[in-house]
Amino acid sequence: MMNKPNVVMERANEFLNRFEQASSLEERETIAAEYRQFLTTLNDADRDKARTIMSGQWEAIGQEMNSLQQQLAAFRQQYDHAVA
Repeated sequence: MMNKPNVVMERANEFLNRFEQASSLEERETIAAEYRQFLTTLNDADRDKARTIMSGQWEAIGQEMNSLQQQLAAFRQQYDHAVA
C-alpha cells in the first residue's frame, strides 16, 4: 500500500528537523541511521519520493557530518597530545 505523498514528506522533514536540532555527532549519526531504516519501510514509489525530497539536504548533511568527524578526530588528537 502506498503512503500519501504528504505523509512521506512530513516524516522526511521530521528527520531533517531532528537532525538539525541534534547537539552531537553521535545523535546526528543515529538520526541518519533511523532515516535509512525508515526508507526500508516504504514501497519503491514512496522511497523514491522520500529520496527525491531529501536528496539535496542529505547530501549537504553528509558533507557536514564528514567535516564534523574530521574536526572531532583533530580535537581528539590535540587532546591526546596535551594529555601525553
